[in-house]
Amino acid sequence: MRKDTTTEADIVRFRQDLWTKIRNRVQEAIEVVLDGELEEALGCRSHERTEARLGYRNGAESRLVTTELGARTLRVPRARLRREAGTTGEFHSEVLPRYARRTKVVDEMLLGAYCVFR
Repeated sequence: MRKDTTTEADIVRFRQDLWTKIRNRVQEAIEVVLDGELEEALGCRSHERTEARLGYRNGAESRLVTTELGARTLRVPRARLRREAGTTGEFHSEVLPRYARRTKVVDEMLLGAYCVFR
């Protein structure tokens, strides 16, 4: 008969590795959504030159955001967009609002914990 050689330490290590991979995928997914939102606002993809282009990319900034899976450093793209009357303005994401450091889910959890313990 064959013995099972899986130890408790192996299971814990497997779970930690799994959660690390999930957190990294969530971070990548958020960054892809932010890039897609910027592409939609600009009217073109990165490095694409079109007549309908509404502005230009302006690098990216790193922002530490607390999610339900822990704190993650996200790469948030920046851009200058053309407005009416020839003016320009900075791109602001609707997915990740300016100055937001926590997701709405984390805010709701904090509020719930505060109300319960008060």
